[in-house]
Amino acid sequence: REAGIAASGIDLNPINGDACRAQGLDVETGDALEFLARLPDASVAAVTAFHLVEHLPFPILLALTDEILRVLMPGGWLIYETPNPENLLVATRTFWHDPTHLRPLPPELIQFLVTQRGFVDAEIRRLHPVEPATAVPSPLDSLLEGPRDYAVLAAKPGRALET
Repeated sequence: REAGIAASGIDLNPINGDACRAQGLDVETGDALEFLARLPDASVAAVTAFHLVEHLPFPILLALTDEILRVLMPGGWLIYETPNPENLLVATRTFWHDPTHLRPLPPELIQFLVTQRGFVDAEIRRLHPVEPATAVPSPLDSLLEGPRDYAVLAAKPGRALET
């Protein structure tokens, strides 16, 4: 909004939707797949899904990815962010704090999925590392204190958007 970019969102949780609307954001409460199905082809520049994919059965994740590809403009971007199971504490402990999480999804799986569904330039970005306890982290430190989340960014084929 501050950058002059129109944005809208969807959240299944009515509490989250209410909190967003209270801040003046354009957010609906409902299902993401149904929300996307109402949008015209090639009608949005970007779709982000933060901490959503780990809640979805795999066939729904495939359908969501296909629907995102359909609604993106050529050159538009998809961003999926999810907990990072490469961090052993995330994979074995904190991921399971949310009982609605189905399973951890390795970064390479999501990168492969979006590429196989038609996206290009799929890139993994590891996010939110814990500050290391020592100045020179060991390989074990990386597994315990490494990035807690990751994102896969991917583009719809076609002419890149003007910036």
